[in-house]
Amino acid sequence: MPNIRRARVTDTGSEMLLDVEGSGDKLEKAVEYIRSQGIEVEDVTATDE
Repeated sequence: MPNIRRARVTDTGSEMLLDVEGSGDKLEKAVEYIRSQGIEVEDVTATDE
């Protein structure tokens, strides 16, 4: 289940902070699909300290 936390679009590019929930296998497949579309993916997993 995706949830867009923040998005920014400029003349030179765009970025989106997307919160995604699901089982590990399905998450991996989702990330693989997004990357196959030419989109750079960076894991910014939040940690509670």
